[in-house]
Amino acid sequence: MRWLMAMALVAGLNLPATAQEAFEPPAPPGIGSDLLEAATETPTPDRPDPAAVLPTTPDPPAGETPLEPADTGMAPQPVAHPDPVPTPAPAEPAPSVRALLRDLWRSEVAGGLTDLGFDAWLAREVGTGPPAAPPRPDTQPERIRAVSERWESRTGPVALGQAGRVVTTFGAAIPTAFCSPLTVCYIELEPGEVLTDTPSWGDTARWQVAAKVQGREPETVVLEVKPAGDAETTNLVIPTDRRLYTITLVNDAEVHTPILSFRWPDSEAHAIADRIAAREETEAAAERSRGGPCRHAGAQRCRNVHRGACRRRA
Repeated sequence: MRWLMAMALVAGLNLPATAQEAFEPPAPPGIGSDLLEAATETPTPDRPDPAAVLPTTPDPPAGETPLEPADTGMAPQPVAHPDPVPTPAPAEPAPSVRALLRDLWRSEVAGGLTDLGFDAWLAREVGTGPPAAPPRPDTQPERIRAVSERWESRTGPVALGQAGRVVTTFGAAIPTAFCSPLTVCYIELEPGEVLTDTPSWGDTARWQVAAKVQGREPETVVLEVKPAGDAETTNLVIPTDRRLYTITLVNDAEVHTPILSFRWPDSEAHAIADRIAAREETEAAAERSRGGPCRHAGAQRCRNVHRGACRRRA
């Protein structure tokens, strides 16, 4: 476009203003306005013709196609864009550790090396399974020691009784009586139970134990226990005509057991058996009084067979 305007200026053409505006290009970015004005203004004696400073292109030799006029360098050059960086293909996810372990477990199962499930096999291999049981004692002293330790840690049922009683089950565990200094606590035996010897305890210097009797027909033996201020934990053994008691005595200034009492499963079982025998004897006596087939008291089998018939007659 500027080349055409320069040629028109050289030829002395007087273009109208609208035509000059049509040929006047917009100023490209980065190009100074002075150079644009020099290319479009009318030459004067004090300002040379802009076309004179423009480079001229020589005529091409005969038979050759003339070349296009060279650009003056004023036109904007295309911006070179860098080649786009190729996006790498997504990598395949690595197999998880659990998947690798499962493959190893399958290979061992297929090879007959294990018959465990995956979780059990994994626990065995990494050592996270349940702790191994301690070795069983081989000698008698070791076995006695192991069983004694089990008795020390064994617990039994404990219930709240009447009138300050703490009731535990005899034979379920070794009971404990908490006694405070300057305070008396009692250990109550079964009604009708009789001492066969003097009770024994470990620390006779700092613990006082005395046997007393409470009630009549049947009498109940109670043991009065009192510790000194510096008494240590000890044990108490009570021999009777029915059983042998062993009790742990603890000196505790904050916890106090007023009365340590018991349930006796063997006595309860005997009492149930006695009630059943008494009821059967009563029924047999009623059958004999009515002249039924069960007239001999010792014929337990006869009573069992004819009990239904005797009840139906009644």
